[in-house]
Amino acid sequence: MQRFEQLDFEEIKALKNRLSGFQFEYFQAIYHEDIALFVDLGGMEANLNFFINDNEANVFHLAVFRGSLQMVKMLMGCKSLELTKQNTQGQNACHIAAIYGQLHVLQHLLHKSELRVKHQ
Repeated sequence: MQRFEQLDFEEIKALKNRLSGFQFEYFQAIYHEDIALFVDLGGMEANLNFFINDNEANVFHLAVFRGSLQMVKMLMGCKSLELTKQNTQGQNACHIAAIYGQLHVLQHLLHKSELRVKHQ
């Protein structure tokens, strides 16, 4: 997964060219954990199923990667967002949280999921 911890000017410029205007605004709101901007943009009603990189990461993956539990909780309420979407490496949000050490996010995802684990 592309690292989103600190984007330099060229990476931001490339993202801006890759995404449409509204998609880039949603990306910025989620990247900066700006809940107010996200709500002002109408994020809860928007179609957020777009890829933000060549690895087919989406904005939910970004919020999980960044460890923004508040944003993750908000995005989980977006009816249009595919929360179980996998990137090109077959990783879903739970995988990303575990890989990047966002255990508080992983715990929330598992607690809120419909996942049923069968003990054998």
